[in-house]
Amino acid sequence: MEDAALLLLSQVEAAGFLKAQVEVALVLENGQATNTVCRRGQEFYLPAEARSRAVHFQVVRGRRYYFAGLEFEGLQPREARRAEDFFYAPGGLFKRSAERPYSPDQYARSLNSLRMQWVTEGYRRAVVESLGVEVDDDTGAVRARVKVDRGPRFRVRDLAMELRDQETDVVPETVTRQAVEQTFTVEWEQDTLEALARDQYMAGYPDAAVRLETRREQAVGEEIEVDLLASVVRGPRIRLGQLEYAGQQRTREGLLRDKTPMTGPYLNRIEADRGRERLSRLGIFRSVYVSYPEATNDVRNVRFQVEEGRHTEVRAILGYGSYDLAFGGLEVSRYNLFGIGHSARLYGVQSFKSTVGRLTYSVPEFLASDLTAFASANALLREELTFDRRELAASAGVVEGLSARGAAGGAALQLRVSPGGTGAAGHCDCGPDGHAGGGP
Repeated sequence: MEDAALLLLSQVEAAGFLKAQVEVALVLENGQATNTVCRRGQEFYLPAEARSRAVHFQVVRGRRYYFAGLEFEGLQPREARRAEDFFYAPGGLFKRSAERPYSPDQYARSLNSLRMQWVTEGYRRAVVESLGVEVDDDTGAVRARVKVDRGPRFRVRDLAMELRDQETDVVPETVTRQAVEQTFTVEWEQDTLEALARDQYMAGYPDAAVRLETRREQAVGEEIEVDLLASVVRGPRIRLGQLEYAGQQRTREGLLRDKTPMTGPYLNRIEADRGRERLSRLGIFRSVYVSYPEATNDVRNVRFQVEEGRHTEVRAILGYGSYDLAFGGLEVSRYNLFGIGHSARLYGVQSFKSTVGRLTYSVPEFLASDLTAFASANALLREELTFDRRELAASAGVVEGLSARGAAGGAALQLRVSPGGTGAAGHCDCGPDGHAGGGP
C-alpha cells in the first residue's frame, strides 16, 4: 500500500502537479477505519503489522506547473528548438500547458539527456547547466534558463593498438598504427572496442578486454585532434571442450547440436553467440542463455541453457456475419513437433452457411537461417445464393523474415481444385478464408 501511494504521487508529479497529495483511507482487518496522507517532502509509512480489508486512494492534484518559458544560452535558434524536445514532447507550434509539464526531477533528467546528446556527437566536454528556475505558485508558470557550452568537437587522427597477454606484458611486434580521421563519438568508440574484442574472441581468447587511452590532444581550429591507444589484454588462449545442453525436455539434442556448430580447436565466443541466436530464431524457446563453465588445462566447455515455450495453444473463434450468421471454431497450434522445431496449425470454423478448414505445417531455417518453409491445405464448403461451392487448395513455399522491418516476404506455389457444385454459376467476392461479407 505504501508503494502504491508513492507510485501514484510520482506519476501525478511527473504530469506537473507538484503539490499533489494522495489521501489513503484504510479499513483494517478488525473493521477500524483510518486515514493518512502521502505528500511530497514528508515521511509516509504504515505500521509494518497493518493489514487491511479495503484501501481507497484519493488523488488531490492541485495546480499544474508548466513551462511558460525556456531559454537557451549558447545555442542558435534552430538548435534551441531542437533542444526543447528534451524537456517536453515535440510537435506542433502551439502547446497547451498540459503538454509542457514541469517537475524538478524531470527537469534534471532533461538537462543530463541534452548534455549526453552533444557528447554522443563528439562534443565530449559539453556542459549543460541550469542558470535558474522562476516558479509562479499562483499561476503554475515556470520559466527556466539553460546554459549550453558544447566546447570543441573531438576528432580521432590516429589509433595505435598493442596486444598484451597479461596486464603488464606487451607482446613483441604487435604494436600497430592506423590513420582514422573520424569524429570521436560515443558510437565510434563503442564500435571500435567491440571490433577489437571480437577479433580476439574469434582467435580463441574469450576473456579478452580492451580499453582506449588518449595519448595526445592538439587543438586544430575549433576541433581537438586526438591520438588514441587501444590496449588489448588477451588473457589465456582457451581450447574448446564439450558442448553441453540443459533445460530441454521435448527438444532433441540433435537439433540443438545442429544449430550450434562450433569448429574449434579454440573457443570462439562469436560462434557461441551465433548458435544462441539460431536457437532463439526457432521460436520454440522462451529464453536461451550461453555460459562457459570453468575447466582446467586451458580447456573450457560451452553450455547452452534453454527454457522451452508452450507446446500447444488453443484459440476460440466466435463471431457473427451478415450472411453466415453466427459462426464458431478453434485454432490449435502445436510447436516443436517431434522435438525438431517444426510447427503445425489447424484452423476450423463452422457457420450456418459454410465449413472452413486449414492445416499449415512450417519448417524454420529451411536451407538458410532466415527462411521458413511451409505447406498448407485448405478446404471450403459453402452455400452461396445460387449454388454450392466446394473447394480444395494446397500451397507450399518459403518465407524470408525481415525482422528489422517487422514484416516478411516470400514465394509460394498454390494448386486449387474445385470439384464442382450444384445450381447455376455465380460470383462470390470471398475473403481470405472463402467467406463473403462479414463471415469468418
